[in-house]
Amino acid sequence: MPNTYLKVPSIDELHYRQEWMKDLKTMSYNAGYDMDLKGYDKETGTITKTDEEMITWYNNWVNKEPDKYFAYIYDSKIAEPIGEVYYYLDNGIHSIGIVIQDKYRGKGYSYNALLELEKVAFEKNNISELSDIIPLDRIGAIKTFKKAGFVHTDLEKKELVFGKENIAKQLLITKENYLYKLNNKSVKYSWVRNELPHNYEVKQVYGIVFSDDCRILLRIDNNKYKLSGGKPEINESFEETLKREYLEELNIEIKDVSYLGYLLIEENNKKYAQVRMIAKINQINKNRPDIDNGKLYGRFLSNVDNVKKYLNYSDLAGNMMIDEAIKKAKNIYDFNSQNMKEEKI
Repeated sequence: MPNTYLKVPSIDELHYRQEWMKDLKTMSYNAGYDMDLKGYDKETGTITKTDEEMITWYNNWVNKEPDKYFAYIYDSKIAEPIGEVYYYLDNGIHSIGIVIQDKYRGKGYSYNALLELEKVAFEKNNISELSDIIPLDRIGAIKTFKKAGFVHTDLEKKELVFGKENIAKQLLITKENYLYKLNNKSVKYSWVRNELPHNYEVKQVYGIVFSDDCRILLRIDNNKYKLSGGKPEINESFEETLKREYLEELNIEIKDVSYLGYLLIEENNKKYAQVRMIAKINQINKNRPDIDNGKLYGRFLSNVDNVKKYLNYSDLAGNMMIDEAIKKAKNIYDFNSQNMKEEKI
């Protein structure tokens, strides 16, 4: 196994990147896209940059931590860098990229470089997630990412490659999952529609709350979209917990609360539950900071078709829960319409 490490380049080392961006074999994966990028050759995937353009790029990209990171990949036995790896903040999520020079491919460098990047992102820079969207026909790359702890989500993107439609799906690893992997701990999430067993500890009660026109209410916290809820207090029913949490966090009153099911969490031979309920908005009051922590959250109404994209769950159980919520809500609630408009409130 190669001894791989990352090193942030100096401005005098830019010529390595400049050269492999022009290499036909190294950049062949990048061919065929309709990219509005100066120097990009659609036929070959190569990118040509002048020395001045490389310096401008360097000043925008290098030494910009924590939300942007770029490094060369090295093998301790090879003098020159064998590739590059990076991440950057893109619409609230940290997207990554990795390029290995063609002559060094197939030797395990990508996997090792991803592990090193995870250390930088999660341990040094306290990033919450890393994400890449990879075409489904790049089977080798997908296997490497999954080996490094990434999982597929439901987020997919359709792209044209030489005029033909190609589907790419998101691969994601969160800081939480990285730490569990690092400590040799495993966590299993399962969605259960049945009634909650009496012997399960309930650590969360969260809600999927609908408007009268069948949109779903989301909380915006640091540019991330989330459901609202919290931990039950002593002698509090699940319905009381949910109503209290929506008032505290979003100053929104809810009604018609109905039990949906629970996420079963199996961690270190222990089991506990996170209960999920559905409800409807009763009254939207003026937004104000959370009573408990003083944070002012955004409030957003998503149409039902896009809610999984916003929540961006990395596990199947979370997405199954959302599907069940929408299905049950349409069965038991009398919606006056289905509004596709999305807006902050």
